[in-house]
Amino acid sequence: LESLRTELLAVSDEKIKRAQSEANLKRIEDMKSATEKLKKEHAAEINRIRAENEQMANMSLNESVEMLRANQRQELERLRSDKERSSAKKLENEVVKLAKIHANELSNLRDSLESAAAET
Repeated sequence: LESLRTELLAVSDEKIKRAQSEANLKRIEDMKSATEKLKKEHAAEINRIRAENEQMANMSLNESVEMLRANQRQELERLRSDKERSSAKKLENEVVKLAKIHANELSNLRDSLESAAAET
């Protein structure tokens, strides 16, 4: 019975490690996807700024600099906010996913141990 219990725990640890590895790979893929999205958004913002620069050609130098500074601050704040929101949500989703996997593995182990104990 003890060897069966040890074997079941080893199998469970292996499954948990596999699930964690898969979760890490998924997290990396999600991060790459988010990075690509941010790169595209950044490129779109660069295009918008270029268009604004053309409009500012007739403005004074000081007005142009102030407008650029304001736009830059807004864009940096938006990017920070998007990054924090995206990271927090993905982390929360991964934690919930791992908790469900862990609970399921524990339930399976409990069932296996109970059935093994009932057989003896």
